[in-house]
Amino acid sequence: MSGGDVLEFGSFRLSPGARLLSHEGRPIRLGSRALDILICLIRHAGTIVSNEQLILDVWGAVHVEGVSLRVHISELRKALDQFSDADRYIINVPGRGYSFTATVKQQQVLPAASVVTSVASTARFDPLPLRPPKLVGREADVTRIRQELLANRFLSIVGTGGIGKTVLALAVAESLVEEFPDAIVFIDLAPLRDQRMVTTTFATALGLPVRGESETASIIAALESTKILLVVDNCEHVIGAVAELTEKISESAPQVHLLATTREPLRVQGEQVLRLQGLAVPPDDGVISADSVAGYPAVALFVERARAQTDDFQLTDENAAIVAQICRGLDGLALAIELAAGRVATFGVQGIAGYLHQRFNILNRGRRTAHPRHQALRLTLDWSYDLLEEEEKIVLRRLSVFAGTFSLEAAEEITSDGRIGCHDVAEFLSNLVDKSLVAADVTYDEVRFRLLDTTREYATERLKEAAEVATFSRRHAGYFLSMLTQEIQKRPNETVAHLRSDIENVRIALDWSFSEVGELEIAIPLAIAAADLMMDLSLLAECTKWAATALERLPQAQRGTHAEMALLTHFAMPLLFMRGNSEEVGQAIEHALALAQKLGDAVFWSSTMSAVFAFHLRAGNVGGMQEAIRRAEAMSEALQDRGMLESMISIVAFFSSEISKNRLHAERALALLPLKRSNRLVRIGVDFRIWTYTSYVLALWIHGYRDTARAMAQRMVDEAEALGSAVPLATALVWGSVLALWAGDVAVAEQRTQRLLECSTRNALLPYRYVAEGHSGTIAMLKGDVEKGIELLERSVAKLVETKSRVQEILLLGQLTHAYAAAGRYRDARELVEAALSRAENTSTKVNRADFMRLRAVYQWHESGDRKAYVAGLQRALIQARSDGILTVEMRVLVALASMSEEPELSKQALRDLRGVYERFTEALDSPDLIAVRQMLEKG
Repeated sequence: MSGGDVLEFGSFRLSPGARLLSHEGRPIRLGSRALDILICLIRHAGTIVSNEQLILDVWGAVHVEGVSLRVHISELRKALDQFSDADRYIINVPGRGYSFTATVKQQQVLPAASVVTSVASTARFDPLPLRPPKLVGREADVTRIRQELLANRFLSIVGTGGIGKTVLALAVAESLVEEFPDAIVFIDLAPLRDQRMVTTTFATALGLPVRGESETASIIAALESTKILLVVDNCEHVIGAVAELTEKISESAPQVHLLATTREPLRVQGEQVLRLQGLAVPPDDGVISADSVAGYPAVALFVERARAQTDDFQLTDENAAIVAQICRGLDGLALAIELAAGRVATFGVQGIAGYLHQRFNILNRGRRTAHPRHQALRLTLDWSYDLLEEEEKIVLRRLSVFAGTFSLEAAEEITSDGRIGCHDVAEFLSNLVDKSLVAADVTYDEVRFRLLDTTREYATERLKEAAEVATFSRRHAGYFLSMLTQEIQKRPNETVAHLRSDIENVRIALDWSFSEVGELEIAIPLAIAAADLMMDLSLLAECTKWAATALERLPQAQRGTHAEMALLTHFAMPLLFMRGNSEEVGQAIEHALALAQKLGDAVFWSSTMSAVFAFHLRAGNVGGMQEAIRRAEAMSEALQDRGMLESMISIVAFFSSEISKNRLHAERALALLPLKRSNRLVRIGVDFRIWTYTSYVLALWIHGYRDTARAMAQRMVDEAEALGSAVPLATALVWGSVLALWAGDVAVAEQRTQRLLECSTRNALLPYRYVAEGHSGTIAMLKGDVEKGIELLERSVAKLVETKSRVQEILLLGQLTHAYAAAGRYRDARELVEAALSRAENTSTKVNRADFMRLRAVYQWHESGDRKAYVAGLQRALIQARSDGILTVEMRVLVALASMSEEPELSKQALRDLRGVYERFTEALDSPDLIAVRQMLEKG
């Protein structure tokens, strides 16, 4: 291999003589030692080169520790890995050395030929620094900046310290090597402490003599006719001088392009600004695996840097969630992630996650080549903080009481005092945004602000040093109490879900209010007001948690007041839907209702009465529901909600197997209940329109109005989805799935069941989740996997028994009997039907009786073969179906009797009766069961 040869591997070209590595024509910057290592490995391609031989070839007689070789190999791999998988080219053979494995093609180049040369070798200026480790997650930013810089000539990358501005700027510069053949110049202003040193630094970087007062003129003169890219790094602490100089350069040197990195815009003529956000991080939801998070830039950066520290680090399904948590906790901040990943070898990912709250103490080992202020987050933030004006420091540290985003109004109200005027806060906040210590979010209708977690923790320490934590935590809690209370009073019947962006602040306000240093005078009313927001956002578990905390701490003077009544309701209702009909829930609801009666509170009377009805409805306790109706009817006409009463009556009629009565009152209820609901009941999980639909669609199906029932079920689900409230949606999906299963619409049932599982799991609605799992079992059985169906249904029924969710339990018992029968387990099926009949009898739930009696007869016949007993059982079921008005069951029984050729007279009579029943069906005549009946009648 001669010095004039060009070597090719993959899409790379290496010219050892010119000491140039390029990729698709673009030079790749490598350190001298890394390039020597590459040349050595390629010279011995296909064989293993020992560590000792590499050191000897590259460093000669100079004594070098093995760690130096590893560092340079790592640099080389990272340089290649920017464009492909470096492991394809350089592999490590433990204990033996390294090997270059790719196929190398050699081309001989004549001395007179044109050879691509390094920019650095011909430039009159200092070259760019060595390219930093692989850029991760910024490819789109590189493209955008490159395009804007070429079009507009002057662009500033603005972002908080450690977010990756410098790395991005260097990557952009690397991508522009061909466009700027004269030079790309990197000007680092980080070491400066004096504005007056800016022009001197520019001049030095440009290779100009330092001439004191004439430096600016010399710089302009040198750049006037030169096509060049100036990368000006770390401008914020000398921003005045940088702004002045760069503006003059931009105006006087039309071929000069300027790329600046700064924590606030330079604010000069011609400057374009790109605000850099943190690297994208995985969301905090769903099941996390290595595959699901590996593509997020923050995770990719963490993994790459961790591997640089410890060769055996791997992203696995076991550690993926922890790595994602670390990246989220660090806000996708590149420097913070690098620092964290650099400590994996010491602490492990679990240790890093556990110590995130102490990040300023442990993340203190950056790359040795980094500037000292990048060695630790504290140094990075110290750097920014020390540059602030005193008033800006005060506002920043007071802003640390916020969590998540906050509005300008909140910032003004909370951070202002005698020293900082309310109307001055906006200006200081704007300055902090410019300095990238506060982020502005324009995705909301109003501009929202936030501090990165790292900045907030740092500012909190400063707030503690100023002994202002108690004062401004109290102001923060008081502000959000006032805001929530005013909003609820202003629009009592409407949702406050539009305050979603303030939920983090409400949480932190509650935390402080109930803490040892907090104040119950704020805590109790805040818990009540926050409950409305949490229910509107379907945060049921949190609502119960804070209501329970408030009830425990409720002063004696507030017992028996509206406060206790509200807290009892907000405690019990979420718990009812999350865990079922516990005694604790029932007692709390009854206590709240008693207080509503005692206090004469019309608003809470309807809420608590609805809660009582919901409790008995979930238990399938018809007697309890009837008592609730009597109590509601006893209210004065002025307070009665006729739509609510009609809905209650229709539901009780359905479970009492009074199907015609159900339809009558359901139609009245739907006519009276407005489509636009008052949110007072919806937020506690009660929606009488959805409740009315649940029984009405089943009643329609039972009476033969099948198309109407299907359409009504879809309307029910659509309305529930539009409400945006978890409990009504889960309710609609439960019964919408039931109807789909009755109709044999397996695909529809599966889709609704999947949505139910998602909704119930996300919102911790355990009884609903158990129903979803049970429906999944039924669907599995219908698809042929009977054993899986039985397993899911058995588990579901057991869980529903625990939560005392009797209506759903009885429903799934029926589905489980079908699964047992499909498996040939007729005795188990018959015993289960007996149990279901017993439960229905105990709760006075009659709507399932006739079908359970039919199934009992069928299973007994399969079990014993006693035809006489079978006929008697079917006849009893027929009498019950006719008595209860259950048309579908009547048809099924008559089909069974008409099929008994051994009993010709019985069969003929059943066939005659079947014809009359069939004629009552006017919709969905192409249903499989109706087609079978029609064919039977045609033959008979």
